[in-house]
Amino acid sequence: MARKYFSLIARTDPGAPWCIEFGDWNRDVVTEERADYRDHGHRASDLKIITTDGTQASVDAAVAKLNLELAR
Repeated sequence: MARKYFSLIARTDPGAPWCIEFGDWNRDVVTEERADYRDHGHRASDLKIITTDGTQASVDAAVAKLNLELAR
């Protein structure tokens, strides 16, 4: 993976599926967005930053994999 794309994903509670909230090629921008979510009451355990190659298919696949693991 030459260039990394960072996505903020969130869920409403520990049993809920992960959803894509925000993405950017700059991790600092995504980290700032995560901090804003925290400032608005989201729990740290319900937020993640994931890394992909930036295609929509790769982001969707990464989130689907996390949700599959959650369902087990």
